Amino acid sequence: CIYARKDPCWGYVDEKQRVVCKCINADCPKIYDCNPGFTSEEATYWKNAEKEIADYGNPEKLSRYYFVDLISDEEMANYDSNPRNEGFEYTVPPNPVLDDNRNNINPEPQSKIDPITGRKMIVIGREWRIVDNASYEASKLVPIWGYADEIEEQEPVSFVRKKAEKINKLPISESVHRDEDTISGDVEEYKHQAISHITKEIKLTEIDDSKLRGHGIVVLLDNPAELAFVSATFLTVGIDHGILSDSDIRLGLMNDFTQLSDYKQVFISNTVLENKDEDIHVNVWKTLATTESLVRLDINDREWFHYLYNTYSRWTCRGVYGVTHICITEDDIDELEDLADGVYEISLVNEDDSYIIEKMNGDSIGEMGDDFSLLIKSLIEDDEISGYPAVITGISIKVISDQIEILGMGHLKFTEY
Repeated sequence: CIYARKDPCWGYVDEKQRVVCKCINADCPKIYDCNPGFTSEEATYWKNAEKEIADYGNPEKLSRYYFVDLISDEEMANYDSNPRNEGFEYTVPPNPVLDDNRNNINPEPQSKIDPITGRKMIVIGREWRIVDNASYEASKLVPIWGYADEIEEQEPVSFVRKKAEKINKLPISESVHRDEDTISGDVEEYKHQAISHITKEIKLTEIDDSKLRGHGIVVLLDNPAELAFVSATFLTVGIDHGILSDSDIRLGLMNDFTQLSDYKQVFISNTVLENKDEDIHVNVWKTLATTESLVRLDINDREWFHYLYNTYSRWTCRGVYGVTHICITEDDIDELEDLADGVYEISLVNEDDSYIIEKMNGDSIGEMGDDFSLLIKSLIEDDEISGYPAVITGISIKVISDQIEILGMGHLKFTEY
């Protein structure tokens, strides 16, 4: 790709059984053509931290690199390892589509004999080198050669490539102290029993509404922001659900499960399973430990942000440049006209720094209160957002017997120039 020449962004995905693009070059004008699922959060995840660049150099500016161990055992102790280990190698797909000129391509040799010394040489790395002396624009990766006998004498061996785990870096102080002492023995025991009852894993984006109806499902989530995000995803694909109201599919937080334990099937998010917070009551895990089967719901990583302002707080979602989504609550609404039972997709439209509630046909049906305006003002003052959003979308109002609940998560959209 001419827009991401040094980015190996294509790979085979087992679940999809095909090669897909995972490019994260946000500056590319065709990013959504190649990778429709691209998010700024994903790009942030792979961005090098300033300290790492200071320690190891900026990989974007390196012209050569060597094959080395990915990480030492000592350094690995300072990381929180993902137990699912996504660092495995995928098998080659059947009948891969190869280039038409494949018969003319010879595989690159991994060893050779130095014609001067007669010693065996092997590839120990790669470097970018200009190969077009006419324009000096064309470059490609070429091998870096080293003598095999010299490499074999080195201790430890530096050119053995390991299979890597997917790891999430933690501050050293946290990684040292996050052990069993932070969680009661009872919680740990019940949690282990509950996890052993997981019979299936499913991605949030792969949930099929037609296969879930009539099963009485409760989805347990880690925090209000994650709950609102799942609700927004369900709204997008048309999955009927409830949060406060009874519904065939009900969303709830972990600590609410004791009130939702009569549901037949339990989905539990990967965020909950990986959370080591001891605030989750022991009775929750004790109840889950007796559940016959659990389904693990895999949700892509997001930066859930518990925003504190004045004497209030609000769960939000952050991106590269600040807060991008906020949780909307029923208490945010000041006025709302009477609506018949149903689900209404709405947007919050800025009007003189306050927000009017509009249905998708443009009809005004109410307005947000002063507390909501205070939230937006505080986000601006704390440089979490650049100004008052022109419109907030991604939410719906569900009305049942004159009772309302907010579904989805507010997506902040600003005036574009």
